[in-house]
Formats: sequence, C-alpha cells, structure tokens
Amino acid sequence: MPRTPLAVTCDKQGGWWVVGVNAVIAGSADQGKTWKTTELGEDTQITTIQFLDEKNGIALGEFGLTVMTDDGGATWKKGPKMPGEFYPYAALFANGKEGWVSGLAGQILHTTDGGKFWVKQANTTQATLNRLFMHEGQPFGVGAGGVIARLEGDSWRAVPYTDPVPVFLGGGASLPGQSAIVIGGPGGLLRAVSTHAKQ
Repeated sequence: MPRTPLAVTCDKQGGWWVVGVNAVIAGSADQGKTWKTTELGEDTQITTIQFLDEKNGIALGEFGLTVMTDDGGATWKKGPKMPGEFYPYAALFANGKEGWVSGLAGQILHTTDGGKFWVKQANTTQATLNRLFMHEGQPFGVGAGGVIARLEGDSWRAVPYTDPVPVFLGGGASLPGQSAIVIGGPGGLLRAVSTHAKQ
C-alpha cells in the first residue's frame, strides 16, 4: 500500500484502487481484505487514477508519469510522458482516447490519442482545478478560490453561481438529471449548485 495515499477509485467490478508516493499502485478485489501491489521503482508521486472500462485504466503522476493497464490492473505499463514534467492535480478521461489533466497554476492539457500527445488548453479562470468530472456530457472542474469551470470549445470558463464561496474546492460531482453539481471544500463544506443557464 502507498504509505501516503493521494488518490483512490473503484474499477467497474467494484475493486478498490489506491495510488500515492513511491509510484505505488495497490488494488483490492475483496474490499480491502487483501491487496495486490505494483511498485514502479521510482521516487515519484502518482496523483490520479481512473478506470475507463473493465480492462483499461490510467494513472498519472509527477514528472509527467503516465501508467496504463489493459488487463484490469493485473499489470501496469509506463506510457509516453506528459510534456514539461507536468504535475497533475486531477485527470478526466471521457474514453480511451480523449482526456484532460489539470496541474499547477491553472494549467490544463488535452489529449485525443490516449496520452501519446498532449496540447495546452486555455483556462480563462486562471485557477488551479483540483477535481475534474463529467456533468451532462461536458467536462467540469472545481478549484481554487471557489471556482467552478466548464469546458466550452477549447477553453475552460467560469460557471457563475449564486453566493459563490471563495475557498479551496477539492471535490465536485454531477447530480444526474438535476442540472446541478455538488461541490466540497474545507470545514465540511458540501453544497449543491445549479448549472442551469438561469440561476
């Protein structure tokens, strides 16, 4: 197990996955009773992990590290590095080809070929986005200064909302069918926010 876990997820079969320091990926298929650990042998933090389907998953880490599985996590292999020793805060893959990753100082990278090549996208909020997620078929993010951002074309733009909270937002999730998302932050902040055009 990573001594310092940095991200967790579940796979499509309900397995648990934890990533963290020292490039460790740990998975449990029995709700934490036993764990299978993959150690990549690097002094690198893995900061994001996502399973796209039953077989394919991707984990990203500091210094542009990309690690992928195509056998449900039985094995993990390094892929091409993200440019500029990128440090990912959050990642979101819509499918095996298209994905986004957010990093320091509001940087956003986009791939359309499964992570072989990445292109910078504009982030007009200039805020670091700490969580990326899909809402009503569109990529969203939440981050520093209470920012909620949405991808519009090739640019990330602020989503205005009533009574904005100017704090670090570390969590966000879609409320399907409700034109709303849930945001989370410090001190137990948990709030539903409308994403409808008319507030």
